[in-house]
Amino acid sequence: MNIGFILPGNLKGHEEVKLRDCIYGGTAIEASVWKDISLLGQLFIQGSPFPKTDISSVDRTVVLLFFGGRYYSGNNSFELSFTEDPNTSGAPDFTLNFSF
Repeated sequence: MNIGFILPGNLKGHEEVKLRDCIYGGTAIEASVWKDISLLGQLFIQGSPFPKTDISSVDRTVVLLFFGGRYYSGNNSFELSFTEDPNTSGAPDFTLNFSF
């Protein structure tokens, strides 16, 4: 599990945008299914640092769901996972991952 607090300061570009402080947190689980195979799951939530814009994809809380599996082969492991953003506040909306 993890939890944190973000103090982003201000965004300086063409105009200065005062960003909001926000919190985030996550939890993960790995469950052994067979000798060399395990299932993975993770949930991550983060508040929006942007001022209210009335653009729902910017104003909403980010929620990312991660599902996957890991195969252990001696000293190596292979991981395949899918990450989904159910309320479309994160970017990209979904990802497929392969790790070695």
